[in-house]
Amino acid sequence: MTLPQPPKKILGMRFKFEPYFKDFREASLDNRHTLHRRTTARKEDLKAQGNAPQTPCRCVEDEGVKFARRSVERLWVNWNFTTHKENAVQIVGLDIGYSNLKVAFGEDGKEPALVSRPAGAAPSEHIGQRIMPAGADEPLRVLVDGKEYVAGCSHDRLENWARELHKDYTSTDSYRALFNAGLLLSGMTEIDRVVTGLPTSQYFDDGLRKHLAKTMKGEHQVTPKKKIIVKDVKIVPQPLGGFVDYLNHLEDPSEIEDASVLVIDPGFFSVDWVLLVNGEFKRGSSGTSLDATSVILDEASALIGKDYGSGPGRSKMENAVRSGRNTVSVHGTRVDIAPYLAAASATVGHIVSSQLQASLRKEESAVDAIVMVGGGAPLFQAAIKEAFDKTPLTISESSVFANARGFWHGGAA
Repeated sequence: MTLPQPPKKILGMRFKFEPYFKDFREASLDNRHTLHRRTTARKEDLKAQGNAPQTPCRCVEDEGVKFARRSVERLWVNWNFTTHKENAVQIVGLDIGYSNLKVAFGEDGKEPALVSRPAGAAPSEHIGQRIMPAGADEPLRVLVDGKEYVAGCSHDRLENWARELHKDYTSTDSYRALFNAGLLLSGMTEIDRVVTGLPTSQYFDDGLRKHLAKTMKGEHQVTPKKKIIVKDVKIVPQPLGGFVDYLNHLEDPSEIEDASVLVIDPGFFSVDWVLLVNGEFKRGSSGTSLDATSVILDEASALIGKDYGSGPGRSKMENAVRSGRNTVSVHGTRVDIAPYLAAASATVGHIVSSQLQASLRKEESAVDAIVMVGGGAPLFQAAIKEAFDKTPLTISESSVFANARGFWHGGAA
């Protein structure tokens, strides 16, 4: 974070007495606080003993210079201490998906930390007992209205609990459990700003946006012994996070200031897209398709079932894709899922491409660039490229985190 400059009067006096700020300037922020406290305590101790504090000056000073030096030092220390505290904005970018929970968190001016967990969440009595050590896959335990939930686990670990896969996801207790888990993963107790997204079609629902912001803002009892305060909430169309992340990685963002950029976010429940022209969000050419990653996994599982008697099912396919495995077990046989995913992606991707082209039919000019974000981007890449064969296409680096990173950078702006 670039701190604002101090008042000119203090700045001018600082350079006049530069030698006396060397230790302070080279110290870390925490050590600056310690230096300030120790200096103050030392002066008070000497004053109580009737002794004048020893001056660190390298030359003889008259009383006027001593007074000026000590005054400026105190002003400079206090200014830096106060400015850092007032400007250290704590931000969390939350991408609460149907398949994964992605969190980007940290202090404004630094690169955010990133963490991802599966998006399974249910009351704690619905999780199976694992015999082998869980390690990093161990779910978090959080409170929702005083009831303990597990959150951040694979959906196939939940027993007698229906997975939330519908448009009212944000109003469910599972969603709230994942929200609290995201706050807990940040390690913060006070968060200045939370930024999250909604599917494009849901973002246009003003009542839904306001209700979600109201739910997220305020004090949250996330565990029996931990409360986390959220001071401000910003909600944006889901793919807009990916666009901000894309801008953040450009060497010269001015290259696209007059361009038409189509951002496509293939998620587990829906494929969302937004069109930005001259940096402005074009509502009429943005939209949502429900032919998403979950449909591809179902189709791929059905194709495997035709060859092997039965398919592995959506959850097993989802876990394989999430962990980067190329095979799944079907009746004891390891089956390579790549060709089945490719065939399913071609079928479902063609449907989504047609929906995308229909939504853009009223645009006067062609799309200049396509940016694909989200964990499902590789599954839809070939179909989108075929439909828009003349348009440059980019998949964000670590695309599963693109929205969360963009939410965080947007909150820091």
